[in-house]
This record gives sequence, C-alpha cells and structure tokens, in this order.
Amino acid sequence: LIQLCTGHSLLNRHLHRIGRADSPLCPSCRAAPKTVAHFLLQCPSHRHHRAPLARACPDANLSLKHLLVSTVVHQQLLTYIRATGRISYLTALT
Repeated sequence: LIQLCTGHSLLNRHLHRIGRADSPLCPSCRAAPKTVAHFLLQCPSHRHHRAPLARACPDANLSLKHLLVSTVVHQQLLTYIRATGRISYLTALT
C-alpha cells in the first residue's frame, strides 16, 4: 500500500522512469501508462476484477484516495491486486 501511495510500485510507469521497463504503457490494455490510478480505477482489462472492489466502497465512492486511505476497503483492494496478477509479490501472499 505504501508503494501504491507513493507511486513507487512495480507498475510500468515507475519502472520505465527508473529504467526497468521498456515502456510506461500498461501491458494489459496498451492504451495508457500503467499508473496507480490506471491500474486501480481505469484499466479495461481489469474491469471484471474491479467489480467486487467497487461494491465494497460505500456509496460507490470508488476513488484513488478512498482506496488508498480507507482501511475499510484494504482487504478488498489486496484481493483485487492478487486477482489481477499485476504485482507479483502480492500474488504469493495468503
């Protein structure tokens, strides 16, 4: 969560900035840079994984700030991240 909050995560935009990825584009949709906001809220490739996360947000308050700050949705957020398989070290956590 700290990495997502700071933007220093294993997502292509950051990896490209530090020379660890060839492109900042999202490898799932290739339509936009893989930023935290794109990964959590916008990527069409993860829409079906995002649905339970959206339902967990009270009053349909699906925003980046709410996802990263509210402890109410942290478990659902981690479940979403694991389901997408995009951040590999979380897929190994149980």
